[in-house]
Amino acid sequence: MTWTYDDSYEGISHLDAVFLDGNAPRLRGMLRSLAELKYTGDTWPPRYVDVGKIEITEMNDGELRSGLTPGEADFYDEYPILQGSARSDPRPDLTPEDFFYHADILSGQDIGTVPEHANEIRESLKVVSGGWVGSALDRIEAARLGQSHPLWVQLVENFAKDGGYVWQFWKDDAGKAAMEQFAKLHLWHGDRDPGDLYRGQGLGRMAHCLVGYAAVIHGARLDIDNLMGACVRNVHAWDNQTQHLSDIGWMLLSGITNVIAGVQLEKAVAAVMTINDIGQEMKHQKELQAGGCYDILENYLHEADDVLKKAVAGVEALVDEVRAIRHEFVNAPVPKW
Repeated sequence: MTWTYDDSYEGISHLDAVFLDGNAPRLRGMLRSLAELKYTGDTWPPRYVDVGKIEITEMNDGELRSGLTPGEADFYDEYPILQGSARSDPRPDLTPEDFFYHADILSGQDIGTVPEHANEIRESLKVVSGGWVGSALDRIEAARLGQSHPLWVQLVENFAKDGGYVWQFWKDDAGKAAMEQFAKLHLWHGDRDPGDLYRGQGLGRMAHCLVGYAAVIHGARLDIDNLMGACVRNVHAWDNQTQHLSDIGWMLLSGITNVIAGVQLEKAVAAVMTINDIGQEMKHQKELQAGGCYDILENYLHEADDVLKKAVAGVEALVDEVRAIRHEFVNAPVPKW
């Protein structure tokens, strides 16, 4: 008799494809089976039993592997593994939804796609397209290399110079404010070579920040998806009393901002290549804790929390860098409206 269940997309169909094409459906199916405590695949799923003893038996309260019965116990109550409060040493109750909040937070950012990898643990980050970040970097590079320079010069010359055609007719307070703004545009785009330390350096650092952001999100997704796959494997390893998966590929998200700071600009604008390069540099192994079924599930939640904390720290560091870019160019400030 084998404990089996189907993959499930219940309540997770909105997640990013990296999870839906990865380990999330398998994890969702397993959790549903554990929560519903239904007879499937010719056996019962793992469960927690509270044994009532009238006569001396060898059975104690505890987790019961799939298909087993409490032996010669006089009577017993069964509870889902997730119901920690039913234990003789109560623990928090878990729900299937708890295991997908982290993936929910990491869904929706258009930073590119990865190959399908259903039910697999990935050893390294692999990105196949750059998404919105890739498009933004293409435009930043075009501006940095001066490809858009003539268009901006023509625009600001038509607006920003005293006696310009527009200013002959637009002479109210709004016109004066607009003239001041276009004067800043002229300073930024028209008065200096686009490759100098003002615009060129600022745009280059902005490219680094965008690549860093994409790397942080992709890395966090990889970690969460790998945790999902490891959780499923280790629950089944516990159930089958086979070898526990002791480690998985891991991204050290807190170090990504340090890596991105050293990336050459020529690489930074090739988003997919650079993100994958960072993924190779940040490849490590995460050791997983062994334990009972509930322990494995609870450890997943703790590790997933840690992934999000480090991802938030990485993104905040990059946001600070963007602010610094704006503030450091005091002689020719970045135009803003």
